[in-house]
Amino acid sequence: RGVVHRDLKPENILYDSTEDDATLKLADFGLADVLNPESMLIATCGTPTYIAPEIIALTNPKSKSEGYDTKVDMWSLGVILYILICGFPPFHADDDSALFKVIQHADYEFVEPYWNDASEEVKDLISKLLVVDPAKRLSAEEALQHPWLKGDFPHKDVHLASSIQNLKGYNARRRLKGAVRALAAARKLKLISGKSGTLAK
Repeated sequence: RGVVHRDLKPENILYDSTEDDATLKLADFGLADVLNPESMLIATCGTPTYIAPEIIALTNPKSKSEGYDTKVDMWSLGVILYILICGFPPFHADDDSALFKVIQHADYEFVEPYWNDASEEVKDLISKLLVVDPAKRLSAEEALQHPWLKGDFPHKDVHLASSIQNLKGYNARRRLKGAVRALAAARKLKLISGKSGTLAK
């Protein structure tokens, strides 16, 4: 429908009930926009872990990027699928600046032993979604024709118990890292305000 969500992540994919056959729904269209066929989108937004390289490129004044289209959502779906299989994201770094560099080079791997039992088909689909050049990245229509998505569900690749456990561990580490950063920032602010007070006296 020409809608670019721009913030696809597991937290925004919800079941509408607790039934086994519940419908999946996409939530939080606060950053979404409608793509004009004659122009590209140029706003820099999204959640760092899931953001596409072409959005990051717009933050570089020297970039020749003309903007982006619906392919940014396909990148995010590649990240989500990676997480669903192993429980942690393909790209990680100590801060957003380093993370963006990793993303722009699509620097990821199928880490052992978490990917040892995964099929070559699911790895192939992810590899075709996490492509830096959006022109070479699968569109939604092309992804739906991929053998892994056309196969029988549920796939043996999705080991929910182990993936959920890995995801919980990743989220715990992420929250801890966030708390440490907040504490460091608060301490730095206290030091700065202390110095300002000294200068004022």
